[in-house]
Amino acid sequence: MFYQGNILKLHPLLSREEATKQFRGKFIKVFQGKYADKFDLVKAPKTTNDRVQLKCKNCGHITYRFVDSILKGKFNKKCEYCQRHKEIPMSPRKTLKRILSCEMVIDYLSNDKAKQRKQVIIKCKCGHKMPASYSRIINKSIRQQCPKCGRNVYK
Repeated sequence: MFYQGNILKLHPLLSREEATKQFRGKFIKVFQGKYADKFDLVKAPKTTNDRVQLKCKNCGHITYRFVDSILKGKFNKKCEYCQRHKEIPMSPRKTLKRILSCEMVIDYLSNDKAKQRKQVIIKCKCGHKMPASYSRIINKSIRQQCPKCGRNVYK
């Protein structure tokens, strides 16, 4: 039933331009809150179906992301280029060679990769072989000398 006193006031529909302005404002707030420390926004989007150009502040690489992934928080805040070109940590073998290269010769007698990470056979320049663990060499927790010639294994 319709009563004259209870007339509902309907809000006029937003025009396309006003809706775009509201959406851009919402997007910019979300972007500045989550991603402004890592990326610069090249151009603000018009709709949720658009792709956005983001410029990495670290390397300057431009990446393209969907607006929806940014609004829902699915974008992981990492630049693809920076992730691919970051420094790769040295392998245990290279680290051991760097540490022991001046006094000792590293001899990998074990074929099992799991054992190589735990235990390495070190060969002194005099020819004597002795076992050493990777963690003790890296942390320099034990001072050890070659039992045959007296050279320091760990500096």
